Amino acid sequence: REQLEWFARLKAKAESPDATEVDRALYRMYYLGEYAEITGDIFTPANIQVVPSAPEGVMHIWAYCDPSALWGKDYFACVLSGVKDGVMYVLDVYSVNSGSRDDVVHKLREWCTKYKDVTVCVETNGFIGQEFYAYVTGTFGRLMYVNQNKNKFDRIMANYENICSRVRFVECEALQPFLTQVYTFAKNCEHDDNIDAVDTSFSVHRWQGHL
Repeated sequence: REQLEWFARLKAKAESPDATEVDRALYRMYYLGEYAEITGDIFTPANIQVVPSAPEGVMHIWAYCDPSALWGKDYFACVLSGVKDGVMYVLDVYSVNSGSRDDVVHKLREWCTKYKDVTVCVETNGFIGQEFYAYVTGTFGRLMYVNQNKNKFDRIMANYENICSRVRFVECEALQPFLTQVYTFAKNCEHDDNIDAVDTSFSVHRWQGHL
């Protein structure tokens, strides 16, 4: 029964006026058994869910950040998130490619002041991440690191359904510029830092047993 319901959802999404290239590709691959390649839009205002506020009782508040050199191509993307009833709420975002590490630390401290028992999680795949983790060691009471080794595009696409159905973005001042980058995500897009931070935030909550 669950399998039939899943097939029905695939078909309904693919036939929706708001269907993305991913919805159509998944329908062709898993419902029709055809080959399909994702070449168009992936995340859009129609499948990214924005809500005016988070519900009471959101738990497991995490501030995830993916460090960059703060100049040039890569953005230093940070996502503050929490969980309730199997849904991840993106409570606030911060993404810049200029400024200083102290600017980022100031934002993280602001989040830790606003919310209780915030865990700061730093991506440490490369030297820049490792350096930032060392830089903030001793600054925050709850600090951990995470490494992501899988192909970024494949990893995000594996979480496509979760991001569309189990993530809510709470309206905040920085959200729309943040989502503008999310909507440009594609296999060879110029910037993928923001959606990568959302994807890893969801994965970290799942690894910790929050989702």
